[in-house]
Amino acid sequence: MACKLQPTVETFGVQLFGNTTVASTSIDPKISILADIENLTILLKDGELSDYIRAICILTIDDTENYTMRGVKIENTDIYSGRIEFDVDLSDMSFNWWDSFTDIWFETYIFVDTKQMSEDYNITISDDYLDMKGEVLTTYIIKDGVVNYDLPVVDNRLSSYDKSLEVGADECATEAEFVEEPKVILTEEVLQGSYDKIADSMVKLNENPAMTTFISDKLVAQVTRTIKVGTQIKTYF
Repeated sequence: MACKLQPTVETFGVQLFGNTTVASTSIDPKISILADIENLTILLKDGELSDYIRAICILTIDDTENYTMRGVKIENTDIYSGRIEFDVDLSDMSFNWWDSFTDIWFETYIFVDTKQMSEDYNITISDDYLDMKGEVLTTYIIKDGVVNYDLPVVDNRLSSYDKSLEVGADECATEAEFVEEPKVILTEEVLQGSYDKIADSMVKLNENPAMTTFISDKLVAQVTRTIKVGTQIKTYF
């Protein structure tokens, strides 16, 4: 018999996690289902009964092409806020996103465990009130291989291995992956321009007695040697 108020667990969002292809470092395949619980207020007012209320999610993965089906049932007792989350670890079902499948859907409903209640209180409950549950809602995440984005669905799955998810990936990366080696291009125009600037500076210094008195013969010799070496390099271009 269903609960009189027909409480419902109405889904408002789904998130998908994991790798869609085989990767060297795999992310656990998971589905997170977010839902609101409606029409449950009066049942919660009964303190004894509220301890036996469960939100149920039954997720099914169907492969109609290969005639295989697998499923899992999850119970959640954290119902008092009116909002609930079901975290489904698909690896517990021996499933990965690269496995063959055509449809993924789930059923949600409120369940009152009157059988456990009768055992705890040592009372007899009529068969009409055993295993009471609210309206069952069926929701498709993927149908015929197509994601139901109208749900809405947030698809966080990775189509290939993302190296940036590795711990310490930045430390392991080599400098060559990020910094391009600088290229030094020496042309005749570049060299000639440098020589002209040095020679012009020397001329201006020689024309200014106030400046040349502070320049040592050693510095002048170094500049002259620089121009000479530059001239020798120029012969190779």
